[in-house]
Amino acid sequence: MRKVALEHDKNTCQFCGHVAKRNMNVHHLNKTGENSAENLINCCVARHAVMRVGRNLSVATIEVWESEMSQVEIFETAREGVKNGKTLKAINTAFHLKKGSYDPGSIGYANSLVATIGGNPRTN
Repeated sequence: MRKVALEHDKNTCQFCGHVAKRNMNVHHLNKTGENSAENLINCCVARHAVMRVGRNLSVATIEVWESEMSQVEIFETAREGVKNGKTLKAINTAFHLKKGSYDPGSIGYANSLVATIGGNPRTN
């Protein structure tokens, strides 16, 4: 079913439009867990990390910082930096990161982060 879902959305993240033949996640549109093409969308790794922020925070696979840039700008800047051969350390320097106003484990933080990812996934 994963292959069908990837082909359905043409390996394109339904949130930001990023196209990748590898490392694209498949995300459920609703919480039923139904694995049909209609309920699965393509979601890039960066967006999927944000969508799953609660789980990622609980297992310490995501760092939490505040930036003047939107989450979308951060994704795009990071991707461009990687394409241009920059290290993650060099890319992160451009973001002028600082500790955020919410405790990283708080629901307020999770809600504010998800609100910054923009876009709506397909609904068909």
